[in-house]
Amino acid sequence: MQQIDKELKQRVLNQSRFRKSISFLRNNQHLGTEAFTPGYQSNCFGTVAFVLKIEREIESNWRRLNPDGGLRDAMGNYCILALPSLQRPSYIGELPFSEFIKDESFCTRVEEYGARDRIITFSYVCNNTEACGYHLRHAGIYLGEGLFFEQRNKGEEFGVNSVDLWINSLSKNCVRPINVEYFRLNPR
Repeated sequence: MQQIDKELKQRVLNQSRFRKSISFLRNNQHLGTEAFTPGYQSNCFGTVAFVLKIEREIESNWRRLNPDGGLRDAMGNYCILALPSLQRPSYIGELPFSEFIKDESFCTRVEEYGARDRIITFSYVCNNTEACGYHLRHAGIYLGEGLFFEQRNKGEEFGVNSVDLWINSLSKNCVRPINVEYFRLNPR
């Protein structure tokens, strides 16, 4: 696997306004790998929410959209388990995160140029023979110069990755075109 230049990585991390939260996670990798409650580990969406300090907004938006409870899916598993009081990333499912970034009262889609310290998402649209429609696959914090901060998968460590390397690795396992979008948080 191709390596990312260490000096470039350090420079973009130092320039990020979220460097304290990111540094905290990079120095506490166990927060990504250990369960924070039985059966639940943090994931990429929970990590983005933690770094941006938007866990409560995502949860309240999801509750507003699902007034009959909605914190569990049809199988009884949590689709959102945001616990900002733990001071660590938590678990947020694809749907609550997707609904949050698509809500213009919270986020605005922006072009890549100048998108430093923005949410970056990777998604694909299923073809007509599949019923899944839009599928948010991954999210992170775009740091600039083609790099982003992420938690690779649920229960994995935190790190800096290249947008191109991530797309290439995903494309090997996916026949669908990958869509990359950037979002800024609207003033709260």
